[in-house]
Amino acid sequence: MGLVGRNGTGKTTLLKLIMRELALDLGSIEKPTTWRIGAVAQEAPSSDISLLDTVLAADPERIAWAVGHTRQTREKAGLDPSTLKLGAFLNVVVHPDIARAREMSRGTVGVIAHFSGMSRDSAAGMRPDDRAVAQKVGETYDMSRHTRADAGHAQFIDDAFVDRFAIAGPPAHCVKRFEALLKLGLDHLIIVGPGGDVGPSDQMQHLGLFAREVLPVLKSARQSV
Repeated sequence: MGLVGRNGTGKTTLLKLIMRELALDLGSIEKPTTWRIGAVAQEAPSSDISLLDTVLAADPERIAWAVGHTRQTREKAGLDPSTLKLGAFLNVVVHPDIARAREMSRGTVGVIAHFSGMSRDSAAGMRPDDRAVAQKVGETYDMSRHTRADAGHAQFIDDAFVDRFAIAGPPAHCVKRFEALLKLGLDHLIIVGPGGDVGPSDQMQHLGLFAREVLPVLKSARQSV
């Protein structure tokens, strides 16, 4: 589910009301008592670069850069970096056939590239070749094909880009990628699955493999997912 609207229509205000960061003028907001809401701040602490733009990828080099940058920024602001909680949005597709896994993730990797190509700051920490891809995707992004691998902008996303910015492949391969990321000191992970054009059977196979063979590894590492 997504909240979509033009700038200034109240998306951020609504989310802040749900999070109890703002008081209601009228009415009420109810949620089940068993629900727990997690949120990532729009802006990094004392930084002009948003958390979404700096850690929205499974590329270990870029995440390591983002973690270091955010902690250094916190230190410069006179705050204790050890109290900082960091997370990452990760595009994950688990499938026995790595070629099929890449194709299933290409649409949502396009979203990552789109965000990363929005501005110079958004592409901070990226390799020059990856930055060029992100900028091209951002320039040609087709919202009518959002999250889909058959979108025109997806033609600029090759397998090497997918391999850096997604975790896609057989369970053992995905577990190995996760293990490398966990060493970077992330506190929680937000998983984004296959693209919007992936059929139900492939979606269910991915979910089953992730739940049975990948998620237990993350839970054993006491990772918040």
